Amino acid sequence: MGLRVPFACNRMASHQPPRPPEAVDAKYTYEFWRPLTAIRNGDIDDKLAIERDAIWQPTRQDRRILNMHARNAPSAEPLRRPSRPRWVPPKTLQAVQSNPAAQGDVNMFNHSYPVLLVDDEPDVLSISKLALRSMTVFGVPLNVSAASSKAEAIEMLGRRTTRLPGGRGIAPFTVALIDVVMETDTAGLELCQYIRDTMKDKITQIYIRTGQAGLAPERSVIDRYDINGYFTKVELTEQKLYTLVKAGVREVHNTVRHYVVGEIIDALIANAGSTERMSSVFGQTTNALREGADGRPAADVDPRVAVVMDGKVVANSTDQGDEAVLGRSRDLAALPGTPVGPNGDRYVVDKGCFQLTVAKSPSTVEARFLAMTTGETAGFMAEPYHRLMHAAALLWKQAQAS
Repeated sequence: MGLRVPFACNRMASHQPPRPPEAVDAKYTYEFWRPLTAIRNGDIDDKLAIERDAIWQPTRQDRRILNMHARNAPSAEPLRRPSRPRWVPPKTLQAVQSNPAAQGDVNMFNHSYPVLLVDDEPDVLSISKLALRSMTVFGVPLNVSAASSKAEAIEMLGRRTTRLPGGRGIAPFTVALIDVVMETDTAGLELCQYIRDTMKDKITQIYIRTGQAGLAPERSVIDRYDINGYFTKVELTEQKLYTLVKAGVREVHNTVRHYVVGEIIDALIANAGSTERMSSVFGQTTNALREGADGRPAADVDPRVAVVMDGKVVANSTDQGDEAVLGRSRDLAALPGTPVGPNGDRYVVDKGCFQLTVAKSPSTVEARFLAMTTGETAGFMAEPYHRLMHAAALLWKQAQAS
């Protein structure tokens, strides 16, 4: 959170008498000098752009500093500088915290869920997009992509596939609705086969949606191709489309978390014996998930996480320094948590941050997984990360002993 400079205060600064050191600290170190209305209104009041915080309220300490600044008198109690770098939530987290309606959503890293529509009829694509435009899953909107041919869809699939350190890819789309007859009478079926066999993608929920059922009978298609459903365009109403896509996205959301955790554990086992190599596995994975296939920031997911092993930050994609991460991790560790298993492991959720801790034991080092989330975390979401960090804690202990 950078300095926010309200226009009026900036303009009058040269006319104010010299300020005491405490006031300068309050203004530039603690950022408490900003008028309440300027912070709440942000850049919606036609003045200099200010990062908005619609629900900001000064604490008792803030008010004391503001009053002292207004009187231009020294504070009775000197301010103390923070002992470590402050934890500054990213803009995405600030947006969630300033929107009470979003705070009950069960989600961790997604900004949107990608859905693919493939059909050579522009009207079908337009109507489908319209039907899906307001849908949310776990409080997150859909990111709908459309292709009018098998070739265009294949190009789109390749551009969006993310590769993990082990070389295997993550499903580029949660749900794909594919027409059968496009360039050829079997173009859609060939696309299904390409996704399953060539891309080795067994996760994307694939639904055939055809207007010519006689060319591709349902039973023969289900028997021959690895798809999740078959529908004619007539029977796939708006309500059924809604139900189908929402259920499919939920299924993929849960499957992908377990899949990615399994891939990371496999990579850790392959690099067991060296804490340095295992640290690289964590770092490469978080970078791969954030950048996507073409090296640009991923549009749909933003995993801002840190891994702390035996008191040391070994991977950090939070945009915060390691010292700030350690400070926030210690703060979370001091809070009451929810037990995970019988060995003292637990997780904590506080102000948009999730932390899972594997307790130190004769066979494990203390391991912490810290994540900045885009919504509140449900208990069932902790399980795969507990499995990951428990495996890492065991392997780390063994590497230290060797």
